Amino acid sequence: RPRNASKPSVMRNARGATGALARAVLASGERLSGPRYAALARIAVHDDSGGGARGEVAAATAAAAAASRKGASSSLDAELSELVLNDGGIDATLRWLTAAREPSTAAFVPLIEAAVSCGDDDALLAAGGLMRKRGVRPDAALYTALILGRLRLGQTERALSACDKCLSDGVVPESRALTALVRALADASETEAAISLCRRLRRRGLRLRGGGPAISSLIAAAARCSAAPFEAVAVMQEIEAHIDAHAPPLPPPPTAAAESGRAT
Repeated sequence: RPRNASKPSVMRNARGATGALARAVLASGERLSGPRYAALARIAVHDDSGGGARGEVAAATAAAAAASRKGASSSLDAELSELVLNDGGIDATLRWLTAAREPSTAAFVPLIEAAVSCGDDDALLAAGGLMRKRGVRPDAALYTALILGRLRLGQTERALSACDKCLSDGVVPESRALTALVRALADASETEAAISLCRRLRRRGLRLRGGGPAISSLIAAAARCSAAPFEAVAVMQEIEAHIDAHAPPLPPPPTAAAESGRAT
């Protein structure tokens, strides 16, 4: 290299050449394996030698690689989406996801997290509408992000509504979201709601971890129910059912038609 070339400039030029090569390979439409696609895309996106916005590079990389979707991965989609989000904000991410050829559910997770954290319900509605329009179905990771985001803001009722919607859709949130939600309900003395959620989980064959934070919060809630002994007993029975690995799952709730027939 030239004597007067500084080490940082040489490294930047090297990154620029590598990034340009990676983008060229992606744009060629070459069928790539998952690991190779991910490696090239990350090289292209993290190349900052041109001084351009990384969000723009991420969008260009995803567009150029649309023909090679066979090698795409959910984790990479989420990473590209986060780069666009950090660089251009929520509106830029919505535009990017609108233009993307086949956005995955993972690509929407950073957007959902950002919309919830800043209280932007309009963006959240726009993201949900875009997912429906593009045929993208929410998964456990997306619902988990939504539930935990609501809980971080102290919005326990909205977190519970999100969990109800998730379970109604036949999707089970990650255990960390369920644990946090049961704990938040119990800590807020929403005992009836906590028991109802625990029973709903047991109907799906799911149990809270014995000795975990959710069980501890339920025990504390039972102790606060001294003025309502029947409620305290209900809490302790539910705790016992979750701890007992041999207890059978609860049967599904009766349908409206069955309830009507029983009433007659």
